[in-house]
Formats: sequence, structure tokens, C-alpha cells
Amino acid sequence: MKHQNGTPKLNMCEDHRRSVIRNQIISFVNNGVLQTTTARAKEIKRRVERLITIAREGSDFNIIRRIT
Repeated sequence: MKHQNGTPKLNMCEDHRRSVIRNQIISFVNNGVLQTTTARAKEIKRRVERLITIAREGSDFNIIRRIT
């Protein structure tokens, strides 16, 4: 069962949350370091690990589309 496995709200509306997380992921990938709250760091870690796993598959056109 997949009960209570949604994304945390982080006390923001959906559009703001999406843009904050996206910007922090880009910042983390570019700089390698990120200073943020624990809740945001957990969400960013989960998403970055998924991106890395997908990126390891290669540089096929469809893989690049999945990442962006």
C-alpha cells in the first residue's frame, strides 16, 4: 500500500514549492553544496537521487527528455 507517500507541502502553495525545489536542485548540482532546512533537504535529496539514477542510463535522447 502507498498510504501517506505524497510530497511534503513545506508550508507553500504548489507553484511556489515547485519553483523553490527546482531552483535548489539546480543550485545543488552546480555548486555541490546546499544550505537549507531539513525538510527541504530531504525532498531535494530524494529528487536528486532519482535524477542521478536516470542520468546513469546514458545520453540517449529520451533519457535527456526524462531529466529535463
